[in-house]
Amino acid sequence: MSIFISWSGEVSRAVAYSLKDLMEKSLPGVRDNIFISIEHLRKGKKWRQKLDNALNEASVCLGIITQKNQCAPWLNYEIGAIAFNNAIEQDKKIICPLLYDFGTLIENHPFNNYQCSKIEKKELEKTFKEIGKLFNYRFDKGIFDIAYEMFNTAIKNETLNPEKKQSICINEKCAIYPQKINEYKKNTLFIGLPMASVSEEKYKEFRDKIVFTRDVLRQHFDKIFCPALDIIEPENFEGEQTAVTKNMLELKQSEYCLFIYPEKAASSVLVEIGYAIATSKKTIIFAQRSELPFLLQQADKVDKRVKIYKINELNKTIQKNHNDLFIFEE
Repeated sequence: MSIFISWSGEVSRAVAYSLKDLMEKSLPGVRDNIFISIEHLRKGKKWRQKLDNALNEASVCLGIITQKNQCAPWLNYEIGAIAFNNAIEQDKKIICPLLYDFGTLIENHPFNNYQCSKIEKKELEKTFKEIGKLFNYRFDKGIFDIAYEMFNTAIKNETLNPEKKQSICINEKCAIYPQKINEYKKNTLFIGLPMASVSEEKYKEFRDKIVFTRDVLRQHFDKIFCPALDIIEPENFEGEQTAVTKNMLELKQSEYCLFIYPEKAASSVLVEIGYAIATSKKTIIFAQRSELPFLLQQADKVDKRVKIYKINELNKTIQKNHNDLFIFEE
């Protein structure tokens, strides 16, 4: 059992750390059970495995939502993954989006399905008491009252400090990792699919689909990149840092992206899909729509650069309709 604090952006990060400090003071004993990604994932090589483990083990998810980050891919992915596990475990987890400095999420936002709370004293006290009951920790009201004033001052200093504001990066396409790449190569295709997150048998089955897809489409593209094409056996997977560097470089340079998501899995392909949409790639997804994360299920209805097809029609669509497949409305 653990508490997962999700954040995105400098303001959200500052609030997350101050909230962690307030929680540790108000709920003695909770210190070793709080997980914040920047603390636990930036050291060592097994960051993705650590993240997936933390998402699976979390009993509480506190998402620090600001007006600017409510559609941030990583924030939505982390909270969505815990929400998915919560559905499987029949609502045994506490999922609480915490709104900082604004009152209402955008219409039809998936977090509206949960009881959102403002980052205010009464709301936080209620949330902390709920967490205390779940973990069997005593909530110290006296310390909370004192610590909250320190918390409130800290987040105001952190989020309103002019020097802090100047350090926030403007989210233009060229500023997204890898920063050195700010244009794509025409007539190139990136293909993504679940790899390390599935069994060896499943991986080989999925890889066969990729090989078939590559063979049909290779005459239409100057370059097709898919890490699975060079990795026949799962034991030959590249290290996490190599995969991130290489895959994101190829993804950002590609004009088109095609993703195969045959079944629900905590897979890097979901990160790649979010990255492709965030960088305005012409994106094609083969999946069972209902098995996609909530935020993706209707993505093709609101973004003309996204198409979603049924996974069981992959071979037929690739073989017979590949010419139309890559035509997008301007």
